[in-house]
Amino acid sequence: MAAAPKRRGSQDRTDRTVTPARILIVGERDLRRDLVYQRLRESQLPLALATNGEHAWSMFQESRFDLVVTGLKMPGLDGIELLRRLRSARS
Repeated sequence: MAAAPKRRGSQDRTDRTVTPARILIVGERDLRRDLVYQRLRESQLPLALATNGEHAWSMFQESRFDLVVTGLKMPGLDGIELLRRLRSARS
């Protein structure tokens, strides 16, 4: 019996290691931050929590994240400025 032909564009993925996405959740409001955390925890992806923009920026400099979920209005470094910094650091 002949082996089935490979589909066009398919690759053998048995030798690839897939690293799960790392997610950083940022927010000053415990209830919202914890709600997002609880929902994403079901995905079994690595999660980290930051209480504000400065904390998130510090964590990002130490360890890169694939996805950042942030509130926009936070005292100090707000979500918009945090995202600007993250984007420029990615370049």
